[in-house]
Amino acid sequence: MEYEEKIGKLIPKTAHQREAYDTAKMLRDNLLSLPSKLAPIVSAESNEQKNFETIRKEVKRVIREIQRRMVDIGRSEKLL
Repeated sequence: MEYEEKIGKLIPKTAHQREAYDTAKMLRDNLLSLPSKLAPIVSAESNEQKNFETIRKEVKRVIREIQRRMVDIGRSEKLL
């Protein structure tokens, strides 16, 4: 493994890379959970505007969660 690092085939993971991976995974998991979370709600509701608002609210929640995570990462970088 040391040889592979020296020739550039392997690079050690930095805290940065780990945070980026964890954030991307969290985003993926949150987005993939939307259909199972929202399908029962929107299928029971016939009002298109209410469905729109339900979906919009949940997407905004996911965005806020990612933004919060990115702010936390930025704060931790300043401490380094």
